[in-house]
Amino acid sequence: MSTPGSARGGLGPLDEYPLHQVPQPIGWPGPSDRHFYDRCYFNAHDRTGDIFVISGMGYYPNLRTKDAFFLVTRGDQQTAVHLGGEIDDDRLNQRVGGYRLEVVEPLRKIRMVLEETEGLAADLTWEGSFEVVQEQRHVMRQGTRVTLDAQRFAQVGTWSGSLSVDGEEIAVSPDTWVGTRDRSWGIRPVGEAEPAGRPADFDGMWWLYVPMRFEDYAIVVIMQEDGDGIRTLNDCTRVWKDGRVEQLGWPQVTIHYTPGGRMPTGASIECQTRQGPLRLEVFDDDKLERLRERQIDTVRYVDGLFEQLFELRVLSCDSLDRAIAASATGPPCLGYRRPPLPRLDGSFPSHGE
Repeated sequence: MSTPGSARGGLGPLDEYPLHQVPQPIGWPGPSDRHFYDRCYFNAHDRTGDIFVISGMGYYPNLRTKDAFFLVTRGDQQTAVHLGGEIDDDRLNQRVGGYRLEVVEPLRKIRMVLEETEGLAADLTWEGSFEVVQEQRHVMRQGTRVTLDAQRFAQVGTWSGSLSVDGEEIAVSPDTWVGTRDRSWGIRPVGEAEPAGRPADFDGMWWLYVPMRFEDYAIVVIMQEDGDGIRTLNDCTRVWKDGRVEQLGWPQVTIHYTPGGRMPTGASIECQTRQGPLRLEVFDDDKLERLRERQIDTVRYVDGLFEQLFELRVLSCDSLDRAIAASATGPPCLGYRRPPLPRLDGSFPSHGE
């Protein structure tokens, strides 16, 4: 890594191109905030629920580090690799140890390679099924300080290639392997925690992040509300095969809980189109099985698997026999806020009541 005291200073290959946004080298972020980051996230699964892969890479220029991870879940067993290293100035070659990302076609096709490490290896190619969706800028404050100021884009797509776990070779075909990805950059808490100073008031928050894929279009829903239910982020976008983009208004969301408990089991999301309302249902596995038992042939569903209350894996389909879609990304999907107080009969209200 070059330093300001060397002949090149902080210059890298990208400084040869007219990309600069501030009067300094590309490798130096505009803000000096230690929490500045630039990273990507991918997930992949074969629609069966038997195997799930997540992976990503991050650059933290003001901490002078970069890292990557690759995790495979099969049943109740997880295998993970974490890699880290000193940051460099060549951002065109994204690599951490034996892990690298190659941009084959910007905003459309990415190759991910993990050389054999602790029993894991992969050579996978991502191909977007729809155009990327640019989300609304996301800003959060604690008191007067900005704690999150980030831009993100998301995409649904398919995977091809191969995966090796503890010597078992797994073929990855775009006919069955699907997923989502996102890339974000800006400021958010990373690295070691800073001294807190005087405690700031925090009354909880509620977070919903659900990318969905259907035959003709994809939908990305991202919402955040504060502890009083005031919506501070609202973005619901549909992108069609031909590249058309449609905003779907101010979604109304009802979260469903286990009877007498606080574990989310699904959600009803009602969006608005020019033709009228569009209703999206999030189901858990048990409800899906009940639909199968009733021999309901056509339904659009989202199948949620919750981890630590908040994580959600999503499948979307046009029929119970023909899954066509991928997954929700990121931590978390159904978020957190101050838990609702029980009614007099001991039951709990849905979100929005």
